[in-house]
Amino acid sequence: MAKFPVFIFPGYLASDLGTIATGQVIWWDPSFAMLLSLGKLRLAANGIDPGPPDGVPIATSTTLQDPWPAVVNLLVQQLDPNTWNPIACTGYDWRLDYATQAKSLSDSLATHVDPKFPATLVAHSMGGLILVMAWANLLAVGKQHLIRRIITLGTPFQGSYLPVLFINGTLGSAQQLQAIGQIAVTLPLANPVVWTATFINNVALSFPSLYQALPSLVGSEAANDPNRSALYKASNWNPALQVSQAWLDYAANTTQPLLAGPTTFPPSDVMTCVYGTGCPTPYALQSPNAPLNLLGLSFDNNGDGVVHQGSAIRTNALVVQVTSSHSSIPLGTAQTGDLASWITDPRSAPLPVPPMVTKLTPILANVTDPPEADPVTQLVCVGGG
Repeated sequence: MAKFPVFIFPGYLASDLGTIATGQVIWWDPSFAMLLSLGKLRLAANGIDPGPPDGVPIATSTTLQDPWPAVVNLLVQQLDPNTWNPIACTGYDWRLDYATQAKSLSDSLATHVDPKFPATLVAHSMGGLILVMAWANLLAVGKQHLIRRIITLGTPFQGSYLPVLFINGTLGSAQQLQAIGQIAVTLPLANPVVWTATFINNVALSFPSLYQALPSLVGSEAANDPNRSALYKASNWNPALQVSQAWLDYAANTTQPLLAGPTTFPPSDVMTCVYGTGCPTPYALQSPNAPLNLLGLSFDNNGDGVVHQGSAIRTNALVVQVTSSHSSIPLGTAQTGDLASWITDPRSAPLPVPPMVTKLTPILANVTDPPEADPVTQLVCVGGG
């Protein structure tokens, strides 16, 4: 029996990446760090091909890791099994340009979704950016009716200081990589010259998506952060970092205007934006001095620790506020039953005023969304209903 598909998309770093030739998992398997193989993820200047000197062809994994099995299992229990079919989609390469990933998704939706049973798309963090760009692709060919609902959970539509914190070495995942590297340099096979914070950053700086996730120069958040334009001059960064001016320009001149344009704003009967608040969230660069003083970021609690409130909200959307850290939103909203209620919300006509709903149920701040560690398969994105 045909059902309405509900596709679940994790955020940045949530899909495993591994070598096509051997099937060896690179991200995330701690053993790869000991062998200094992080560089295998490096991309060339075009942002697609493996980059010298150590990049390799990459495959993506589609097997779920925590907390996504729990999210899907909760939805299976909460949604009518005769009507809804929750499906997790983790098999995308988060290093790539948003538009590249969105095209893969929109092509898959156009191929697999039955117009009689349009899809509901739920995404966490960066995954939501892929969804609205896929919507724009379908809109361009008159197939937007294949999408019934888009629900974004802590999605940085106006960017985030997360990549800035990563490059600065103050983000937890960056510190974890550096700590593993400090152990690795004591091993006989390790190269103490390469496994440094600069090496980690230079690998990450070959990913187009890292630049696209930077705080946007377009939108309301930019008006409150006039110094952020300094982030878009490669010469302002530490000279030891291989910051690409070409990808900075692409993010500022192509990606950001597209995300701010009308084609990526689904109507109010389609779009639901959920954002967390109550966590210290960086929102402004205090000084434009070069090299950038990335320690001088302003923080407030008007966000989920990664995404500031204004960045997570779209006009003409049902906007929902939850008390939550960034990584806690998916499982937390599934546990409270709120996610299921947003999926089954029957609204069908444009809303006259974008409503704001505040969910008072606290969501545990220690629920995390760690990178996955599964056997690598070839790219598979969505299935039928």
